[in-house]
Amino acid sequence: KGEFKGTEFKLTDHLPTKQKFPHLKAFEVDELVNYGLAGQNAPSIQMTGVHLELNDYHAKMAEKDTVIIDVRNHYESVIGHFTPPPNGAQLIDPKMRKSTEFPLWLDKPETKKLLQNKQVLMYCTGGVRCERASALLRTKMETEADVKDLNIKGVYQLQGGVDKYFKNFPEGGYWKGKNYTFDKRFAHAPPLLEVEERYNKKMSETTPPDSKDVPEKKNDDNDDNSNHNIMGKCEACSKPWDMYRGKRRCPNHGTCTEGKDAVQ
Repeated sequence: KGEFKGTEFKLTDHLPTKQKFPHLKAFEVDELVNYGLAGQNAPSIQMTGVHLELNDYHAKMAEKDTVIIDVRNHYESVIGHFTPPPNGAQLIDPKMRKSTEFPLWLDKPETKKLLQNKQVLMYCTGGVRCERASALLRTKMETEADVKDLNIKGVYQLQGGVDKYFKNFPEGGYWKGKNYTFDKRFAHAPPLLEVEERYNKKMSETTPPDSKDVPEKKNDDNDDNSNHNIMGKCEACSKPWDMYRGKRRCPNHGTCTEGKDAVQ
């Protein structure tokens, strides 16, 4: 009712107690996604792109003359992102360290060249960042002559984000790697791959090493990850690494590691 009418709440069941938020906090901010464009400079939320449901977005990723902009930060994209099929869309990572860099990236001549005569898809973790990103692009398409001349064929965004996509494509669909989250899950793979990882880890811990029942390791596993699902790597030792947990160290290299800067 009221202010929350039409809001799509995301619920995650069966989380361990240590991963749950203990409290709900609500507070006022100038910008929900900080672009440095508050007040009169803010693009209208009425200008957002077309919200595509999961199957429609999935199908569009296979279309030619299409680009997909990952509007998350680079450290999120490097450990997991969409990999469109051959002859399908082109994935673009703006390589942002923070959201304030997105408007600057959008204004670059090389960015405009990538978007020319294309339909533009956007995605993020839960859909919120796409609201601002798509609104900003569509506002520029109507108010800036050079952007209008790009002949962009349409702006679309993934309704509910990667989080919702996983629920509809539990085997991963076109996704590869893990989805970084800003909660105590830290990062998670599509549900069926998570189940496979937990099973393989349990079997490895409980089955004698010489048993034929031990799952075959696809890489050198460590205690926390199954490397076949790791896309990031430690910038110092180049070993598979996607653990963004404060100052946790790379298990393969004792000196690499201060969080998000340690992955490339």
